[in-house]
Amino acid sequence: MINKKGFTLVEALVYMFILAIVLAGLYSMIIYYRNVETTEQARVRRQQESRFTLSEFSTDLKDAGAVLTLENTGSFLKKTPYFNGIFPLNNTNFADGIIIAKGDPNAVTKLTANFNPSGTTLQVENTKRKDNPSLSAWTVGDKGIVINENGYFVFYVTGVNNTSLNIRATSVYYSGLLSTTKYKDNLISPATTKGNNINYQTDTPVIRLYNFSIFLVQEKNDTIQKRKIRELIKITDTKSQSNPLTSTTAEKGVVAENIWDIQLIYTTITKIDDPINTQKNYCASDNTKWKNPIPNPCVSGGSNTCTNFLDDIRNKLLKEVTIKIIALTDNYSGKGAITNRVPAIGDESSYTLTKGKYTYKLFTLNIAPRNFNIIM
Repeated sequence: MINKKGFTLVEALVYMFILAIVLAGLYSMIIYYRNVETTEQARVRRQQESRFTLSEFSTDLKDAGAVLTLENTGSFLKKTPYFNGIFPLNNTNFADGIIIAKGDPNAVTKLTANFNPSGTTLQVENTKRKDNPSLSAWTVGDKGIVINENGYFVFYVTGVNNTSLNIRATSVYYSGLLSTTKYKDNLISPATTKGNNINYQTDTPVIRLYNFSIFLVQEKNDTIQKRKIRELIKITDTKSQSNPLTSTTAEKGVVAENIWDIQLIYTTITKIDDPINTQKNYCASDNTKWKNPIPNPCVSGGSNTCTNFLDDIRNKLLKEVTIKIIALTDNYSGKGAITNRVPAIGDESSYTLTKGKYTYKLFTLNIAPRNFNIIM
């Protein structure tokens, strides 16, 4: 006889139960290692972005102030220029920002007639290169700056003639323009009016810019991570928009997505040739972390200390800029209501991140702007 005995219902249920346990274990392992891989990829990306951020800052800061310094504008000005290539945008309880510019030493000229920023033509001495007068130093699409002791106006070139520059009606930027939720370019003495309201007199310097950048941090809600995130944004043309972060016309780009905080500390010295080299450190307000002679009114445009700080930069007494960055990455292997896991830097006592688990890294870099800490 042929034995036709098969599995009983109980045996089948037992086998199915064991198989379910094995599959569940395999699935858990797959999910775990996928989360670990995702977390590691996020950490690597954070490291790469942070290094790129520091490199971006480093490159721009090292060259900041070229040509815009007293050495090159002194023959044009009776007073110190308002903007010397670096303008801090210190922000209390938020990431710091900064305005940076670098000029072309072969494209320095001056006005031959008064210039009102409502116009679209600058009458200049010439548009030729200093190193080769047979060649033009300017071309369509260039950015340039007209600057005096009370402010400045950054323009976009639309046409070049031998003794004039045609410019776009909307500015690239001007002193006092910026006004966002977290950042405002407050006019500090000696400025009394925004750069677009100044009548720039004959002999005012006009300089082509190699670089003009505004670094700001933007905060927004992320629907996937279900929390607020911050991105470092580099703005190269505001197109006269006071809030370029929200503007759809301003030229900007994301430098890094995982930046949570940036603290910039500016170290100045009393005199370039002072053998003692007495140093002062300026940063947003928090005396428990770094020495800080700038009170909060500096952020809103008050205090003599703030004026002294900006005067130190204008007079090329800036020794170095210390950049501190908190880079933040979600840990996808677990979620929960975890708060204050990130150490605060600078002017914040703590960060409150109410969702998720996080990993972080603190990056520090010291930059010595080559155009500032030199003997004139």
